[in-house]
Amino acid sequence: MAILTVDNSSATSRDSSPARTEQQLRAWLERGVLKVGDRLPSERELALRLDVDRNSVRWAVAVLQREGLIRAQGPRTRVVAEPISQATVSPLMQNTVVVLGTVSGKEVSEADPAHLCWSDAIEVSAKRQITRLGLHYMSINPGRFDGRLPEDLACIRPGGIIVPELHRGAQDCIRSVLALSAAGISVSAYGGDPELACVDRVTSDHEKGAYDLTRWLIEHGRRRILMMWDGPAETDYWYAARRIGYERAMREAGCSPLPTLCTPPISRHLPPVRAGFIEESRKLVGHLIDYIVPEPTIDAIACLTDGVVYLMAQAIRLCGKEPGRDIALVGYDNYGQASPDRVFFPGVLAATVDKQYAPIGEELVRLLMDRIAGRLPEAPQCRVIPPQLVVIDGL
Repeated sequence: MAILTVDNSSATSRDSSPARTEQQLRAWLERGVLKVGDRLPSERELALRLDVDRNSVRWAVAVLQREGLIRAQGPRTRVVAEPISQATVSPLMQNTVVVLGTVSGKEVSEADPAHLCWSDAIEVSAKRQITRLGLHYMSINPGRFDGRLPEDLACIRPGGIIVPELHRGAQDCIRSVLALSAAGISVSAYGGDPELACVDRVTSDHEKGAYDLTRWLIEHGRRRILMMWDGPAETDYWYAARRIGYERAMREAGCSPLPTLCTPPISRHLPPVRAGFIEESRKLVGHLIDYIVPEPTIDAIACLTDGVVYLMAQAIRLCGKEPGRDIALVGYDNYGQASPDRVFFPGVLAATVDKQYAPIGEELVRLLMDRIAGRLPEAPQCRVIPPQLVVIDGL
């Protein structure tokens, strides 16, 4: 077992505990005190040995993981990773872009992005743009990531990596992407997740989308507009932007913003089952009733996404109001016409926002090509795509 001794010779009184912890871990790795394949001591052991709190250890380990120096091996175990190879790039791989996604080749050639879910639409658009440029793409399923992926990809040295979207809980995937970026492979990712702020990104202007949607409702006579979210809002980077847009539109019109209605995560049933639909909508009633029964009641709800609109319509009816007439319903993401639950309330979605998935996919590729060609500043770039308001049934 490695004997871990603390070297304080380079530390200063100004060093924070996290920084000091990172410096010491890095020194152990550089001197070979901790060798490739060695298991890292637990957070508790490291905190005691370094005389720091466990948050400092957690922060330092996360930094080294992002650099690919340490990798996860199971939920609680961290081991020293092999150095990422700086292998010679072959002409074939130099002209190959890795795309993290699951869309089949047939869908890429035949599917209409307008009829796909958002990450699939971005992926299809990006792959088509890569092909138009005369390049190759390699698909890798982000759900099948393992601890060796950064090393494996770094060995073949692809021209770049496109990340159409990383969902909640994809921490291992995010760490692998960051390790590849640290190894000098260009990465272009969709979204505003703070953990991806050190790579080039393309994102949708969520603030503008929510602003335009709220303004549209106000212009059609709705002034008591409730913003709705399922799950803990603070975990979604796009929530804060949408909330800013909503509040700005309300205040400009002299309306008072209402607190966000946060519900438990909503389940979707595929295919639609009426019994499940009714059961799920009843769960919303208890959260919604306080906004509907007291006067003045709300007159519109901005749902977090189109698929929730139909459940909300049923909950409104259970509360004794008529969806659409008494309380207008708008969504987001522009897939309401394809939502399975639409069969229960076919005409209730008044308007939505299209995030412009095809332009996002194309811009991801343009951004990556600009980075590879050296046309960008050294700092990571973020390009914002304006969304489009889509009026469906009107008011």
